[in-house]
Amino acid sequence: MCKVSIIIPIYNTEKYIRRCLDALVLQTYKNIEILCIDDGSKDSSALIIKEFMNKDDRIKLIQQKNSGPATARNNGIKNATGEFIMFCDSDDWYEPEMVEEMVSAIQKQRVDLAICDIIVDTSACNQRPQSDLDYYRLEFEGFKDISSSENKSHVHAELWNKIFRKNKIDEYNITFPDGYKSDDYSFLMQYLSVSGTAYGLNLKLYNYFLREESIMWNIFNEKCNYKFDFLYALKYTLNFLQKNNFDLNYWLIVYNWELTFWWTFLNKTERNKALEFSAELFENIGDEYLKDNEFFRFLKNKKLYDAYVCFDNKKEKNKRLSLFQKLFSLKTAYDNGKEYKVLRLLGTKLKIRLKSKEIFNRLSVLSDKMNFNLQESEKNVFFLKNSIRNIRKDLDALKQQYELPLFLKRGIYSEQDEKSHIFDKFKDFQLDENLYKNLTKNMTTESINILNEILIRLEKINNCNCKYETFYTENEYKSIINLEKNFYNQILKISDNMYAYSKYILPINHFESSVFYFKHGLDIVDTEKFRNKDIIDAGGFIGDSVLIFSELTNKKVYTFEPIKENFELMHRTFELNNITNVVAEKIALGNESSMINMCAKDSASRFVCAPAIGGYELEENIKCMTLDEYVFEKNLDVGLIKVDVEGAEQLFLEGAKQTISEQKPTLLLSIYHSGDDFKKVKSIIDEWNLGYKFRLYKPLDGRILMETLLICEV
Repeated sequence: MCKVSIIIPIYNTEKYIRRCLDALVLQTYKNIEILCIDDGSKDSSALIIKEFMNKDDRIKLIQQKNSGPATARNNGIKNATGEFIMFCDSDDWYEPEMVEEMVSAIQKQRVDLAICDIIVDTSACNQRPQSDLDYYRLEFEGFKDISSSENKSHVHAELWNKIFRKNKIDEYNITFPDGYKSDDYSFLMQYLSVSGTAYGLNLKLYNYFLREESIMWNIFNEKCNYKFDFLYALKYTLNFLQKNNFDLNYWLIVYNWELTFWWTFLNKTERNKALEFSAELFENIGDEYLKDNEFFRFLKNKKLYDAYVCFDNKKEKNKRLSLFQKLFSLKTAYDNGKEYKVLRLLGTKLKIRLKSKEIFNRLSVLSDKMNFNLQESEKNVFFLKNSIRNIRKDLDALKQQYELPLFLKRGIYSEQDEKSHIFDKFKDFQLDENLYKNLTKNMTTESINILNEILIRLEKINNCNCKYETFYTENEYKSIINLEKNFYNQILKISDNMYAYSKYILPINHFESSVFYFKHGLDIVDTEKFRNKDIIDAGGFIGDSVLIFSELTNKKVYTFEPIKENFELMHRTFELNNITNVVAEKIALGNESSMINMCAKDSASRFVCAPAIGGYELEENIKCMTLDEYVFEKNLDVGLIKVDVEGAEQLFLEGAKQTISEQKPTLLLSIYHSGDDFKKVKSIIDEWNLGYKFRLYKPLDGRILMETLLICEV
């Protein structure tokens, strides 16, 4: 198995680096080294990387003074020991099978590089028009001869969706131009000049997270101070090509692209400066490359005025306006260094001067309105395709849980993680006769059977110390085989419920089956009881549960999420799905009113008040109050309460006793976060003597305890 070196340049991305490294550690292809190049970060990025290094020796940290991403990538290549090179930006992440698929493609197809398709996540900045996002789409599928300049142009500049051969990079000493932002294209042009074949993999394996602080976003969002970096990078590449006597036709194509792109962002003075610099580049380019291009000949002969007029006219000539565009269009123009918008309305041109950000915002609004139907269709298709991909993953995971030989062979991480979690959280769990009686009191026979299954598995995990080979009995082997026989019936069942994934849109790619397929167990409760009552969603995360709850009541859903990032995504969820009967509160529900330290481990909702708990970091001070206080203050009539607050369920119940006692709502309580919750949550409700009947709801038979709910109804 060949080693793959994955190079990550890092600068002040503490908010995202965990997600990036988590995805790399979980790659199905294991023979990798992860080279983290810290480019003088001033935040805690390096500390987070060191934390990962303690758990996985494939991760290496290389620190340098702040020199830019090009220097960081060069440093990564210098220290790489793999046969193949891949890149990843620290705010992006790989799909689990990305490295495996890329290695398979480049080896089996015997090509010089392989390219995959990507997912563009615009949840952090939604102002980019669809035409810009289309740039990242895969240009070709399957084998591609890229020996010609025209075919090389089908390979886009981004590095992170490609895999390269290290021996080619070393043989020709291919490097990034230090100190410049436009370094991707320079590296790629050098590599393509020594390559003849490529393979396009029609799989979305790379997640590109577009955010306002990123380089590319700033290009579109405001005037930037590195407008001429593309010329310096082109000069660097030209020197490489001429030194090795390589063909320059592809370089000329890229030069024309780059100048055309940046021309829009340059005022008249800057355009003249760009042409002066270009004239120096063209001095040593042979006439045989320029004979068919008048603009290039003007540059070589330093006829800059003629070159300016020629390029401007060429740009205008290349624009083919549709009838609609002739009647209505909006474009950028410059006059004396000032930026304008030219609005064409029913054939009449109107010149408008606006501030840069205002221009961009208004342009985005107009563009969205003009293309509303198309964009809505594309958006729905995009979310549906990604949701289908998630369903396939869920089905695959389900199959692996039911198919023991495959499960043992691959050591599925999620299942291993659950066993480790259970072993850690339930290691002191002791079951005695009185506890068993309390757990089974007022519980249905079906739920008692589920409870017995869970208890047996908990005991086995503790006894076998998480070793797979002692986990299943002979009868359970047979049971698993029978489950596998019925697997495709389950596929059909999930397919019948596909409406959930096409009906809803989330701001991030995070469709949970426990919410959209199993609906928190709501299919087995009487939902008419709370049709005309308020619903409480404690642990709202990004508002996904509200999408289900909002359809079940004629009143309102009150959702509580204390983490800022989740709370902001929650509002976006409501906007995307036009949810209006919801009240969102950035509050934690607990056993008292106070300000507490919220500790977060990842994107999930967390309510952990002890920073000393391993793996959790202090996130922020947040407001905490009891549900009883909130219900009294808002005068609510509560019919349903869902509680999933990551281990604080008992604290929540302390602060909700009066509401539950007086209004007796249906309760959906998570009981899988700890052994203490598993033992005590039901007992707390039982001791109140409110007449509740209890059921256990365990969505997936193949899982030990995860997502198990205690459903309480009067």
